[in-house]
Amino acid sequence: MNDEFLIILVDDDPGLLGILTYAAKETFPQARFLQMHNSAELETYFHQLCGYGPTLILLDLNLNESKDGVDILASLRYDEQTARIPVVMLTTNDSDANVLDAIVLGAASFTSKPTDLTGWKTYLSNLRQYWVNTVRTVPVWFSN
Repeated sequence: MNDEFLIILVDDDPGLLGILTYAAKETFPQARFLQMHNSAELETYFHQLCGYGPTLILLDLNLNESKDGVDILASLRYDEQTARIPVVMLTTNDSDANVLDAIVLGAASFTSKPTDLTGWKTYLSNLRQYWVNTVRTVPVWFSN
C-alpha cells in the first residue's frame, strides 16, 4: 500500500470537497477525498468496491434526504466490512443528544464543522495528527 490516506466525505455541500482538498495540500498532503452526496451514493460505492477501502469516513449529521447521518452510521455499523472503518461525525449542530446518538452507534468521534478555510486547515491538521501520527488503523479489504 502507498502512503495515501483515503477519506470518504459524506456531505451534500457541493463546495466542501474543493475546500477540503485545498486545505489539505498544506496540512494533510497524503489525504485524498472522495465525496458522496447521499446514502445511495455511499451504498453504491461500497457495493462496487474491490480492494482496500477508505481509511476514514467523515459523515455529515444533517443531509438533505430522508436518511440523516445517524441513520447512515447505523447502516455502516451493521455491515461487517464497513463496521471496521472509523467514522467521524461532522455537524453544525452538536447537541448532547446528537453526540450521544452517534457515540452509541459507534462513531469514533463527533466534531463541529469549521466555518472558514483557516478553520478547515486547523481541523485537517488535527485530523492528520490523530489518525496518522497517533493511532494505528488497519486497512479493510473489500472483495465484492
